[in-house]
Amino acid sequence: MKKYDDQPMNYDENGLYPDEKPENSKEFKVIDTITGILVLILFAVGVIYMFVMGNRSGEQYKAVYAFFALFSGIGLITMISDLIKGKKLQAGSFVALAIGVAGFVCTRMVLTGGDNMKMKMVKLFAYGIPLAFACIGAYYASAGIKHALVSKDNCTAHVSAVCKSMTTETAATNGRITSVKYRPTYEYTFDGVKYTAQGGLTQAFRVEGDSYDIFVDPEDPKIINDPEAEKESLAGALLRALFLIGGPLALMALFIFAFHEAGI
Repeated sequence: MKKYDDQPMNYDENGLYPDEKPENSKEFKVIDTITGILVLILFAVGVIYMFVMGNRSGEQYKAVYAFFALFSGIGLITMISDLIKGKKLQAGSFVALAIGVAGFVCTRMVLTGGDNMKMKMVKLFAYGIPLAFACIGAYYASAGIKHALVSKDNCTAHVSAVCKSMTTETAATNGRITSVKYRPTYEYTFDGVKYTAQGGLTQAFRVEGDSYDIFVDPEDPKIINDPEAEKESLAGALLRALFLIGGPLALMALFIFAFHEAGI
C-alpha cells in the first residue's frame, strides 16, 4: 500500500490508514458462513418441494409458487445479512425479491383468470423478461462505453478504494487456458460522497476487503482509473453492448414474430 509524504502519520501497526482497513476479511466470516448455509438449505428444500409437487396431479401450481419463493427467500436472506453487517443493500437482493414477488402475483393471476388473462401473462413474460435483461445490459454496457471514451488523463484525484467484489475472465485456446484477468468493483469516498464503480481488466489479483490506490475524475467521480488495469477499446465496449442489449431484444422479437404467425 502506497504512503505519501504529505499524509499524516496516523496509520496503525500494520501500516494501514483508518479508511484503508479491510471491512470484511475476518470480522463477518461467521455471518457469511451462516448466510451461505441458509441459502443452500433454502435451495435444497425448494428444489425437493418443486419436484414433489410437480409430480402430484392437480398441485403442480405449488411447484411454480416454490420456484418464485426461492428468489424472494434468497433476496431476503442477503438483505438481512447486509443489514447485520451494516453494509449498503445490494441491487441484486432487490432484483431477486422483486422477481419472486412479481412471479408469485402473476402466477396467481394466471390460475384465477380466464384464457384471455392467461395469454396476457404469457405475453408479459415473453416480452418483459428479455426487455428487463436488455435494460440491465444497457446499464452495464453504457458504463463500459463511457469508460472507453473518457481519457485516463481526466482521472487526476487519488483515492483509496476498497475492493467489494471481483469477476474472473479467462481466455482459452484448444481447451487450454492462456490468460486469466480480473475485473474488480471498487467502493470509495470522494468529497464526502460514497461511490461504487467497476474497474477495468487487470492481471493483478484483488483481495475482497483490501484497499487499493485508484484515481477518479474530479468532474465525474464515477469515472475511475485503476493504474494497473487495461483500457478497454471502444470496439470491445460496443461489441459487448451489442451482445448484452441485442441478444435479449432479438429474443423478444422472436417471440413477437411467433405470436404474430400463430395469430395470437
